[in-house]
Amino acid sequence: MSQVDPEVYLIRTDHTKDGIFGELAYDFNDNTGGYKSFATLEHAYQDKPDGPYYPKLPDGTYKLVKGVHQLEHGGPFTAFEVTGVAGHSGILIHPGNFNKDSNGCVLTGTHGGPEDKQIFDSKAAFDEFMTRFKDVNEMWIDVSTDYPEKAA
Repeated sequence: MSQVDPEVYLIRTDHTKDGIFGELAYDFNDNTGGYKSFATLEHAYQDKPDGPYYPKLPDGTYKLVKGVHQLEHGGPFTAFEVTGVAGHSGILIHPGNFNKDSNGCVLTGTHGGPEDKQIFDSKAAFDEFMTRFKDVNEMWIDVSTDYPEKAA
């Protein structure tokens, strides 16, 4: 893959049975070091009963592509899909509050985390994210378990 400059970072901070928690960061300000972020939650998978919890989406840099999608429950909606994930498709950024609301997708919320076993105000966070990128059809996301240099 060619070297790209991601517009969005998914930074995972906690891997628990209740989900993989982290933050979705964007709009970095090089002058102040500040950025905008949301809480995230991904479904936690486990290979064996005593094994570690992991997400479906591996660390890496991926292209986000905006399109109309439909989940198992609910009508069509516009969301970004994480593309180029080996062995998986349909990994979206979408609203949801609990581990069970994700089948490997990235859920957004205004706050929450492992101590709450969920994230909150997911629809509001998702709407704000989609409004911010309303004129963007494709962009890059960097997925990691560590803070990138830009966000540190």
